[in-house]
This record gives sequence, C-alpha cells and structure tokens, in this order.
Amino acid sequence: MDTKQTYHVVHYGNKAVRRDYSKVSSGLEMPDLTEIQTDSFDWFLKEGIREVFEDIYPISNYNGNIRLKFLDYEFGEPKYTINECKYKEINYCAPLKARMELEVVDPETGEVLTKWEEVFLGDFPLMTPTGTFIINGAERVIVSQIVRSPGAYFDIVNEERTGKDTYTCELIPSRGTWLEFMSDDKKAALGRILNVSIDRRRKILSSILFKAIGMSLNHEKGDDAFDTTGMKKFLKALGHEVYEDVVVPEETREYQNDYMLLYTSVFGNYEEVKNTLAADKTNTTQEALLSVYENQRADEIATVDGALNLMDAKFFDYRRYDLTKAGRYKVRKKLNILDRMEGNILAEDLIGANGRLLARKGTEVTKEVRNRLRDEINRGINMRALPFVHRFSHPTVATVTVKGNESCLVGRVLAEDLEGESDRANSEMGTVLTEEDVKAIAAEFETVDIYTGIYAQPVKVNNNNVNAVLNYGNRLYVIARATKDDLDITNEEGELLVSRYIPDMELDVLTVAGKEAVTAAATKEEGVTLWLVGAAVQEIYVETIDGARVKLIGIDPLNDKHTITMSDMYALYDYELTMLDGVGNQDDIDMLANRRIRTVGELIQNQFRIGLSRMERVVKERMSISEVASLTPKQLTNTRPLTAAIKEFFSSSQLSQFMDQENPLAELSNKRRISALGPGGLTRERASFEVRDIHNSHYGRICPIETPEGPNIGLINYLTTYAKVNEYGFLETPYRKVEKDGTLTNEIRYMDAAEEYDHVIAQVDEIVDGKLVGDQVVARIAGETVMVSTDEVDYADVSPRQTVSVATACVPFLENDDGHRALMGANMQRQAVPLLNPHSPYVGTGMEYAVGRYSGAACVATAEGTVTYVDARTIITEDDNGKETVYQLTKYDRSNSSTCLNQKPIVWQGERVRPGDILADGPSMENGELALGQNVTVAFMTWHGYNYEDAVIMSERMQSEDFYTSVHIEEYDIECRSTKLGDEEITRDIPNVSESACRNLDSRGIVMVGAEVREGDILVGKVTPKGQSEATPEEKLLLAIFGEKSREVRDNSLKVPHGGAGTVHSVRVFNRKDKDTELAPGVNEVVKVYIVQKRKISEGDKMAGRHGNKGVISKINPVEDMPYMEDGTPIDIMLNPFGVPSRMNIGQ
Repeated sequence: MDTKQTYHVVHYGNKAVRRDYSKVSSGLEMPDLTEIQTDSFDWFLKEGIREVFEDIYPISNYNGNIRLKFLDYEFGEPKYTINECKYKEINYCAPLKARMELEVVDPETGEVLTKWEEVFLGDFPLMTPTGTFIINGAERVIVSQIVRSPGAYFDIVNEERTGKDTYTCELIPSRGTWLEFMSDDKKAALGRILNVSIDRRRKILSSILFKAIGMSLNHEKGDDAFDTTGMKKFLKALGHEVYEDVVVPEETREYQNDYMLLYTSVFGNYEEVKNTLAADKTNTTQEALLSVYENQRADEIATVDGALNLMDAKFFDYRRYDLTKAGRYKVRKKLNILDRMEGNILAEDLIGANGRLLARKGTEVTKEVRNRLRDEINRGINMRALPFVHRFSHPTVATVTVKGNESCLVGRVLAEDLEGESDRANSEMGTVLTEEDVKAIAAEFETVDIYTGIYAQPVKVNNNNVNAVLNYGNRLYVIARATKDDLDITNEEGELLVSRYIPDMELDVLTVAGKEAVTAAATKEEGVTLWLVGAAVQEIYVETIDGARVKLIGIDPLNDKHTITMSDMYALYDYELTMLDGVGNQDDIDMLANRRIRTVGELIQNQFRIGLSRMERVVKERMSISEVASLTPKQLTNTRPLTAAIKEFFSSSQLSQFMDQENPLAELSNKRRISALGPGGLTRERASFEVRDIHNSHYGRICPIETPEGPNIGLINYLTTYAKVNEYGFLETPYRKVEKDGTLTNEIRYMDAAEEYDHVIAQVDEIVDGKLVGDQVVARIAGETVMVSTDEVDYADVSPRQTVSVATACVPFLENDDGHRALMGANMQRQAVPLLNPHSPYVGTGMEYAVGRYSGAACVATAEGTVTYVDARTIITEDDNGKETVYQLTKYDRSNSSTCLNQKPIVWQGERVRPGDILADGPSMENGELALGQNVTVAFMTWHGYNYEDAVIMSERMQSEDFYTSVHIEEYDIECRSTKLGDEEITRDIPNVSESACRNLDSRGIVMVGAEVREGDILVGKVTPKGQSEATPEEKLLLAIFGEKSREVRDNSLKVPHGGAGTVHSVRVFNRKDKDTELAPGVNEVVKVYIVQKRKISEGDKMAGRHGNKGVISKINPVEDMPYMEDGTPIDIMLNPFGVPSRMNIGQ
C-alpha cells in the first residue's frame, strides 16, 4: 500500500537533521534573537552619545564670555579581552575620549582665544558580541523596560455618582510638564466648563492658559475695551466664522465680548467654551500669565517677567521638556487632522497642493479616502495661523522639496538666505513667501528651508477693515510682511515698512509712520495684503453623521520639534472639544501602540545624560572661579560625576541583572525579557489587573504564556520569536502581503499595533500551498477575530510560532496544553541544569537550533573557511585567501549559576564552515541544538502509592549510567584584612591544627589544585591577631627571646562548608600588587577557591517535563523492580496517571 510521506527532512546547521511533520510551514527565517540588545547598543555608540553631547554642549559661563564646545568623540580599544576581564574580575570597557574647543572672549578687547584639546571622559562598559556586559568579571544583562509612551491621550470616564461623562485629554512628555485638559460639570449654575491642570497642580480654567499663550489683549492707549466692532471686522478679514449672538450687550468685564467672539470663531460655537470664558475673571494677557505663575509657584511673588520665563521653561525649552522622537511621532499621529476625518463627511471641497480638487463636499471619508488624502494633508494644505506669543515660538527648520509643493509654501517663513539669479529668488531669511516668490524659487531651487510651527496668514485689507487688522494683528499676531500685488510696500526711502520675521529675536514693531503708510495704501488702492504670523494649524470642516458641522484643528504636519508648540496646544484643545460631538477616538492605555520599549541603548543614554548634566554644573562652577588665562578643556572637565552615574547604573540599577546562566535558554530569555518595573515604570503594589493582563495587541509581539508566577505576573514579559523594536521603541511583528485573489506574496511587512488595527489579517492555518483556502477565512481586524471573505484579506501571519516566546516555542504540541501548564513548562525549561551527557529531544519543535545558535553559549563561526585544526581548546579556520581565524573554547568555567561552562568541538578537520555555523556545543547542547533533558521511556502508572501527589519513581539505571548527572563549580573566598591589632595573615602555620588537617595545603597555606576535599577540610589557612592582655614577666621574657612569633593569634581559616565536598578545580589570588584588581579598603589579599562537584540525581530532586508536569523523585528503584514493556525493556520513569486529566496538559 503506497502512503504519501507525511514529513519532509530538514537540516539544521551542518550536523542536526530532523523530520518536519508540520502542516503549516513557517515561511520566514528566524531573526537574530539577541538583536534587541546588540542593535540598540550599536545605536547608542553611533548616535545616542552624540545626541546627549549636542543637547548639553556648548556650556557657557554666567557672563557668556567663556564657552566650551563639543566637536567629536571616539572610543579607544579595550585594554583587555573579554576572557581576561572575566579572569581578572574587572569591567570590559573602552576609554571614551571627546574633542573639545574652549572659546574665551577677552571682555576688554573683544578678542577671541580658542584652545582645542582631547579630553578623557572615563572608561565606558562595552557590550560583548552576545549582548551582555562584563562588570567586575561577571556577565550582566540590561533588561529592556516597557513604559507608557509619551504622546497625547484622550479618555471618557463615566462618573458613577452623577452619571455624566468626564472628558479628559493629556499630553505626556518623556521628561517635563504634564498638560491635562478635563471637563467639569460640578458647577451646575455655569454648565460644563473645561479646566486645565499643569504638572498635576490645582486645576485652573483652560481659557487662562490660552490667554497666556497669546489669545488675549493688553490695555493700549485709546482702547475701548467694550466695543466689539473692530474684533468682528478683524475676524471676518481673517476668514473666520463670526458668531454675533455670543456678544452680551450689558457685559461689564473688559474685553469679555472680544474674547467670546475670538474663542468661538477659533474653536467653534461650543457652550463649554462660552461657559469657561464666562467663569474666567482674567481680562488681559498679563493677568493670565500671573494666574498661571501663581498656580505653579504659589509661595512666590508673581511678576510678568517671571511668568513669561516660567511658561517658556515649562513648555518650550528643549532642555527641560522632551517629547522624544517617539513622543513627537505619537503626537503627530494623534493630533493630525487625518484620522479624525474618517467616518465623517466633508463639509466643503478639499483642494490639494497646487489647486487640485482632492474630494468634493459631501464625500464620506472612508479608510480608502483617508489613505488617498494622506500625502496631500501631510504636505500642509489648508493651513491657518492662530494667535501666539512670539517669544514662545522657537520654531525648528524643515527642508521642503519645492516642486509639487508650491501652494503649500505660500505663507511659510524662509529659514535661510537664498541667492538666486532673479530678484524674487534672491530672498533673505525671515521672508514670508508669497505666490510669486515661490514661483521664482521653484525655477531655481529644488529644496528650501522653512520654519515649522509658524505660518503667515494673508489678510486682504481695505478702507473698511485696515485699522482693525492693524490693531488686532499687531496684538494677537506678528505682522511680518505688507505687500501690494505681491510686492513689498516700502517707504519713500525705499526701506521695507515691515521688517522680516526672525524667530527668537527682538522684533521691530510696526511704527506709527508704518501704520499710516499701510492705512494710506489700503485706503487708496486695492490688492494690499498684510501677512500675520501665528501658530500654524491645519483646519478642515466636516459634518458628523448626526449632521453637526464640526471644525477640526490639526497640528502643523511639517513640525518635528521635540518640545510642545502652541499649535499642539490648539490641536489638543480642539480634539477635546470635538470629542463632545463624537469626533475622535478614545485611547486604550494598555494597547501596545501606547506602550513603548526602552532598550539598553536608551537606558544607558538616559544615565549618560544625567552624568553629563551633573558634569555641566561642575564645568560652570570652574569657569566662574578659575583664572581665565590658564583655563583648558581638560582643567574644566571633571569626569567623576559621569563615571559615577554609569557605574551606579550598571552595578545597582533594577534593570541591570546578573545574567541567568543556568542553561542556554535561560541566557537567551534573560536578554529578551521586558520588564514593566524599574525607574520610571510601575511598582508591584500599584500595578492594576489591567496592566498585567493580556491585550489583543500583544499578538505576535509579547508572549501570552511566558511570565513569572507570583507577584510579578504580567509585569515581566518576553518578546515573541519574530518581534522587533522599531526606531520609536514600539514592538512590531511581521506579516505577509496577500493579493486580492488570496495568493501570498513574498513581501514581508513589519507592523506596530496601531498599523495592524487598520488591516485584515488572516491566520496562518488558513494557508495551504501559498494560498488562502476557501471563500471565508478566520481573520483579525482591530483586535477582533472574525470570519471574512478571502478578497478582503490584506495580510497573513508568517508562522504559527509568531505569537509565542522562544521558551514557549520549545514546547512541542503546545496547542494541546492548558495555558497555566504551558506557562509552567516554559518557565521550568529555563531552570534545567546542564547535564554531563546532553541529548537533544527526539520530539522537538525546530526551535532548538535557533536557541543554541543565538544564546551565546555555543562557539559560532564569524568567517567562512575550512577547518584546519581542532582540539578540545582551539579551533582554527582558514579562508580562501589563507587568512586564519582562531576560536578559543571555554573549558570548565564557572557560570553565574555555579554550573559548568564547557564547549565541545563538533566540527572536523577539513570541514567547510560558513559564518553563523556552530563550531562547538556549549552546555546543554548536542549538535548545535538545545538539549535540556534526556529521552527516556515513561510509563503512566501507579506503583504502591509512591507516585502520589505528582511524585516520580525512577529506575536506578538513570543513576548508574549518568543519565541525569551534572557538574557544579562552587566558589569560596576569604579576605585578608588589616585590623587594629595587626594584619591578618595567610599561612600554613595555624595554631592548634594537626598536620593531617593541613595535608592538602601548599607552603603558602592554600589548598593544592586537584586535591579531593571533604566537609570541614581547610582550604586556606588564615590567622587573625588576638587582643593582647598585659603581659606577665614570663611572657615578656619569651617575647624577648622568640620575638613577635609567640604573639597570640587565632585560627580563622576557610573551611569546606556543609555539602561542599569535591575536587579543587582552581585557585585565584588577588592582592594589592596587581594594579588591575580593585580591592575594598582595608583588604590586602583575597583568595578564591573553586571546587567541582559531580552530582548524581537522587531522591528529593525535582524533575519536570516540557508541559508543566513537575514532581519530586520519591523512590529510585532497582532496574529489576521497574515494570517492563512487551519486549522486556524496563521502564525508566513512572508518572502518576492522575496528574494528567485535571491539569489538561495533554501535549505530554
């Protein structure tokens, strides 16, 4: 009978061969499993350090006449190799040097003196190629941390007491001020109002904050604070909708009606906005600034200057406020106008760059329409300027391609001097670009630098509105250009009436003569335009399904600044308001799109920043107290704060862990661990159930199974097999593109949780022979699992093991196990002790080779070539050009877990190897594959009650044939200290100890290598001086004859502790003569003795399978007492059959 073969043969490396019975093929090669560590540290060395230097330097003194500038940095070569560092018990590090330039300005002559120097900034720990650090000779791992991402978040909370919804939105930076808007219904007489909380302080009315950032007026000469005619004309000239019904004729507060008109025309005619303004008692900009100051610094006297400085420092100073790259990406995603348009109807035609009609009025914005509009919206169409304070703007510069973006550049402010052929293309920095300017620039330049976050709105002025526009334009905005028919208006001398707009500089205010000239021009002629610079926002009107017309305000899409801008504040507030109309989305803070990973590089960078900013203080102090003439960069720099910060992080941070080296899987899992604990994270006591729980966005990113049992459950997680961390720190997982007919392509796309929610993704088991099967398939959309028709599917999973971690993927038939038991199985594999004779499992999952290859326990080839020499300690390969590569193997070293690290060659002379091939097995490995246990015969049967309660009965053969025998190396150390009574001494001459007790000691009093020692044997002889009583005459005589020898000493030797018997493996002596060893104060010498034990399995030891079936050995039976199979083969192990049904781990 001819049966179709149900498996295919797979080769892992050069040695291991397996039969693959899987029905679902895994189409994607396993990525480098340690890249979360190595890639991140590479980024830190290449870019991360430079970012910090550029943030903190140049450092100036308080007078500003001395500046220390940073030019460049480089790492030297490490002084010792990795193995030398382990042996000497020192750090594996490289010297960091920076090139600095010191500029000193002579206060009298103004002459500038410069000095260059290379400054040594201390030794910096380096990462080994396997993703670990060597600190004091021990391998450590920096665990990645998962924290809430900076960004904008919106939530609607239903209050149980009142039954009303509270709308909250918060803007959270990585470091700096928290900004939070919240609705408040408590004051029933007012109706719902909107409050703001800055830095979690007492709430104030949100209108006060907006008045402080420019949406307000100060008293000016000849002002009528109750006349609204001018404001109405001004708003109409700007093109805003004016709601006349908000004016209260009998209003007694100054400017109150102006504010009602201004705020409703900017944000929309919301009751909440009117209620908030009605409750707001501040009338002018100055009063608003002082209110904010009093709210933040209640115990200080408020001044306007102090308030301006406070606002600037709180929000707009890049040294105190940092959204980071990830935060800006999240804010851009959340507050851009595009995603809020989806599901609504356009209330007006949408015109794209250069006048193309993108979508007609009445178009419903579906997912397809939104994706089509994305590029045009991101170019910056439909821009508007809103009121702002010039001193807070600090705009950044963006380079924009001119061709195709001409209409989007009109109104932008030039950030460079252009030297073109034509007059118009010859523009200076600070010029507001008009249509004719852009045309001329497009003819000569490909790209142009413009300021982001600010925009100049053109306002056509005439006899009717010119006074209103000049009055309010000067107070709410900055008038940055006056043109007639696209040409600058000049005075009689040919000078510009309005000076160019230069950010962060004192502005030349439009003079009385200038105002008169503009008024005269506007009165006489048509075509006069004033350009008002304000905060740049995008504005689009939509209609909701209920028919409400809603104005959407979005941020400037070109802005990539890492501090908050006034545009962000406007967009944030508008999002809060439009949520009242049902436009916008709530955020789920437990979704992985809102939690990001801080990898090694970023954690060290933060520590480096702390160290450098402490150093900055020292530099500033030295600048002010030192003699100016003798200053050099080296003298100014004190590296101690920097090295202390780095040392503290590596040796005592919660995220710097002693590497779990029990076996290769434990090592790899440690490097792929993700912790929610640690500085800036959660604490066990505070973490809620929701934070610990599995979220549907974990799919393919965080393993739903592997997590500790106990108080840390859900707070410590593990990366899944294919997951990667993207440049913003969000976890991504790969998917394969699917054609409309259901055929899979080879295009792989990595997506984060937010991107994935947009697509329909089929499950991997729906694929047969590279095609989706059937008309309907099981797929996921927005986290929900649904049935969809095949033509709707966009992507498909790449592998069934994509959803689980490395340890979980080592469990065969995982799908037949209950989740709790799978968790125990995955966790207990990491606790397996490396055996003397490892054997890879008969039934594996194909993951074993990847674990061996990437764990760092094996010796992996780095270059292609032929093996020319092999012995137990060395492997040499030679490439085609005759270049040799030498690999030194680890022999019988002690691991962090006191197990034995030993590498055994698996290649032969003459064998061809490629980079990535395994040359030598590490502990718990066979033929390059992970081998944690043994393949033994198991019977599920009871035996005289000995396997009650999960106990295990074992055959004596397991003991006698060394199936479960392991080697352990224990370290024992003793210190020689200086005491008040004299120094302790290592010696063979110990009082009251027989010669036989010292039989294993050499002449120095230290045990000899290879000696068999038992409990209580002396390893190192040491004597300590005893306290002296007043000597009797006889004792004095003895002292005089025999000298110091007979002084009283007591035995303080190092002895073998209980259970420590074995063979002495090696001895290390550290004393003050070695210049590399750092001994603690008062310690003169340290001796370490390593003892090897061969431990056979015995009753009372714990054993476990891969499915969470664990038990203690209760009896080791002689082979003849074990049950046997049909052919007479005795069974090796008996398990209790009752351990299976209730545990539901049928995979075993």
